[in-house]
Amino acid sequence: STHPAVFPRPLSAAQATDALERWLEAPPAISITPTQRHLPLLRGPLERAGTAGNLVGDAHLAALALEHGATVVSFDRDFARFEGVSLRRPG
Repeated sequence: STHPAVFPRPLSAAQATDALERWLEAPPAISITPTQRHLPLLRGPLERAGTAGNLVGDAHLAALALEHGATVVSFDRDFARFEGVSLRRPG
């Protein structure tokens, strides 16, 4: 939402963090943190994808979702690379 090469009218950092704050205040939102299972869940998808680089952040979020049985809500199609991750498009 803040990347000018991806969005014609990207949000400023302040706008993006304001939106994030509103999402986190919504009743269904919870904050999750890595557990001892995180590294193996992160390593597997990265090795299967055969890459790291730009996918490390996505793989981290995918591993968190797998650890906690959460759904990733994103327009980013890269999440489909991570087997077993529940994915939903926003909206």
